Amino acid sequence: MMGRALWMAVIAVVVALAVAGCGSATGVEAQKGPVADRAKAAGKRAAQEAGGRTKVPGANVVLLLMNGSEESSARLKVEITHLSKVKLGWTPSPCDGKGDAKALEMCAIGVIDQGPADFIISNGVPPKDMSRILKKAFFKKIPVINIGATVAPSGLFAASYAPDDGAQSAKLNKYMIKRLMRLPEEDRKIVVLASSTGGGSARFRQLKSDIQGTGIQIVDEAQADQAKSATDKETVTKLLEKHPDV
Repeated sequence: MMGRALWMAVIAVVVALAVAGCGSATGVEAQKGPVADRAKAAGKRAAQEAGGRTKVPGANVVLLLMNGSEESSARLKVEITHLSKVKLGWTPSPCDGKGDAKALEMCAIGVIDQGPADFIISNGVPPKDMSRILKKAFFKKIPVINIGATVAPSGLFAASYAPDDGAQSAKLNKYMIKRLMRLPEEDRKIVVLASSTGGGSARFRQLKSDIQGTGIQIVDEAQADQAKSATDKETVTKLLEKHPDV
């Protein structure tokens, strides 16, 4: 049980470092924001429970990525793999669904069945796309931790260290709105590449809320293809060509 408590605390720290992209940071104290705050609190609790300095136990960690070729996922994979393997001596096993939930499930279930797997880190994969993985992990008593993006709540998650997608969107929206408000109202038009993921949906909801009363119009939108993230640029280009006045 002590090993499990230490793992959970260290995972919080690893996530805070990896999500922040802080390869040069000396510790979680260098980070800011809710994720880092939770990491610090978890670390302090684990230290108190452990009774002082102690060695982090080895672990076999499974990293779930819906699409590892996506820029943010690829970066997170590199950072978590480095922190786990080089800094902590853990054995990471990435599972990349390449945009296919079934492929992700096949990889993860295979790793869990083959074992050993001590915990699973899911990079913002919605519970509906990994229901069998969650159930298998629960049966095997393997904690699953969500990171990277907001997803629908699930009682099968041991913890969730995710950014506030709405707050992030609000920051970007403020900058965009400020620039668009310089234009005549009839020219305040935008197109949106939306995402059906939890984080993407939260950001889109925030956008629609923030532009209310500004005269800014969403004249068209398209859905990002989770299986082919490389096509997103082409999709946006087509939207802009369809609406040359944007």
